[in-house]
Amino acid sequence: MPITPSLARCRYLLIASLLLLTSSATATDINRELEDIANRLTTKIAATGKTSIAIADLTDLQGVVHQLGRFISEEVSINLILAAPKFTVIDRNHLRTILREQKLSMSGLMDPKNQKKLGKILGVDALLLGSITPFGEIYRITFKVVATDTAQVVAADRGSIPKTPATNELWDTVIEDDGIVSVASGSSTTSGSGYSRPAKKGVFRNQYVEIAIESMGLRKDKKELTMVLRLTNLTKGDIYIAETDNSNIVDDSGVTWDRDQLSGLTVFPRTSDRFYQGSPFNPDSYLTLMTKGQSQPINYVFRPHSGASNAKLLSLSSTIYIKVPAKAGEDSKDSEWRYITVGVGISGIKVH
Repeated sequence: MPITPSLARCRYLLIASLLLLTSSATATDINRELEDIANRLTTKIAATGKTSIAIADLTDLQGVVHQLGRFISEEVSINLILAAPKFTVIDRNHLRTILREQKLSMSGLMDPKNQKKLGKILGVDALLLGSITPFGEIYRITFKVVATDTAQVVAADRGSIPKTPATNELWDTVIEDDGIVSVASGSSTTSGSGYSRPAKKGVFRNQYVEIAIESMGLRKDKKELTMVLRLTNLTKGDIYIAETDNSNIVDDSGVTWDRDQLSGLTVFPRTSDRFYQGSPFNPDSYLTLMTKGQSQPINYVFRPHSGASNAKLLSLSSTIYIKVPAKAGEDSKDSEWRYITVGVGISGIKVH
């Protein structure tokens, strides 16, 4: 349902209060930047002739929704209503309900077919989509206005807000209820980027962590495989963790896929010269803190040794390095912590 200006002002005040955790000057700068973005978008949308719009939560570059992305989307939504009362803006909670009913995630809005479909269901002629990316001392924000009849980008804008204790706290909170349901068992979809999706998830679990395949894509030329793993701390306290630079995939045709890119987790240089030659080396500098119950995505890109692959089944192997609290009476170099190496294996991963 459309948001009334009075309700918009109430929500605006409630959400803006989050930023009072920072200095008033910083909060004012953030509010001003988001207002400026909304004002520019108002002018650009009006120029396209669009009058009804649905605003999605901003995601990171992997399609994950963070609390900061949701906050910014809400702020811009309210500012759009205040700047252009004649616009019909669909309530974002209603949009999320429709997405769940249609078995889509926020990342699924990147598919032009889904954009057109939602335009008809919601009765809007445009979608406002966006992304947020940490960059140095700022968060970079981009917005795209997509016409739902053509799935074409008809307007765009961008800006940035500073990293502060408040914005960092919101960024560190991942929204778990969005869910990547487009890769559930038995499904197979193709995105506009030319990637197909798999039909089965795999899970590795021990007493310390759970590692689950959340999504995966095989490029149409079969020379690149992307994979998102969800890493969760299962212990009752903090742990520190890193990947040991030796992840790979072997498919059922015997082809080995080497890891080409990794983000979301640091790499522990177990094969580096300084590790073996006794040079000054601080292992803790390569470890990422994961608090009790914390869950975060790890993003991989794998490439086959040679040519393309006609893989049907995949087996993933990796090694992670973990620093965990030492048990009472345990022999450890550090009286409070111990280091362990964990081999990770997930087999029988189906590719469609």
